[in-house]
Amino acid sequence: MSVFRVLHVDDDQAIGKLLETYLEESVDREEFAVTTARSVSEAETILDGMEVDCIVCDYQMPDTDGLEFLRRIRERDPNKPFILFTNKGSADVASEAIDAGVTDYLRKGGGPEQYEVLANRIANAVEQERGRLARTQLRESTAVISGLYDVINETDISFSDKLNRVLELGTSELGYPIGYITHVEGDSIDILAAVGDHEAIQEDATLPLAATYCKHTIIDETPHAVSDIVTDDEWADSQAFDELGLQCYVGAPIIVDGDVYGTLCFASRDPRDSTT
Repeated sequence: MSVFRVLHVDDDQAIGKLLETYLEESVDREEFAVTTARSVSEAETILDGMEVDCIVCDYQMPDTDGLEFLRRIRERDPNKPFILFTNKGSADVASEAIDAGVTDYLRKGGGPEQYEVLANRIANAVEQERGRLARTQLRESTAVISGLYDVINETDISFSDKLNRVLELGTSELGYPIGYITHVEGDSIDILAAVGDHEAIQEDATLPLAATYCKHTIIDETPHAVSDIVTDDEWADSQAFDELGLQCYVGAPIIVDGDVYGTLCFASRDPRDSTT
């Protein structure tokens, strides 16, 4: 189960405690981790030191209102899920919030049901943003990998030099510290070339296919990319994280004569920066 990291900004301590308690203790289908700030200035300090998936903010607060905070957030991250959760329910406020780029707008009130609605809105907003990031990463990574195939087709260098050059260029362009090229043999993969300091991913090593992310790329015969295995439900049952400790991955199949020969992969022990 993925965790939704929420920053709740509200000067009303009672509301803050109710929301935190409900999201963290009463919602079974998702897991929420709530950090609470009593002012915009406190929220900005928190954001300087940690990453969150969604911001839930009141409108009326003593120092800076929720709309001004939203505008500041949009300057640093145009896509960060931001939900205005407020008693101030006028059409003018809603219109200003939409113009400022609010993700969603929800009025307080209505008893415990309001927190159930809010939980749904947070989950939907975060899942949509994670999907957008994954699609963007896959598109950009696939474009780089496609360009690397041109290196393989060069005729003036040896095959071994081609592999090493592809991996060096790929790790540089994509920003991943680990790169490797594999050949699939039944239920295992042979690593033909590798760069990076991973102890298991080394040239001439053989790994069980089931214990690698390459399994998905080979079975589907399509490129795959994931920025954070831990928060991605689609990859939750993968053995690769436990076996290799890689938290993000991008890979593309190598097709020879219509069949999958192996994979071209790049990975990191750390999650991919969500702003990329």
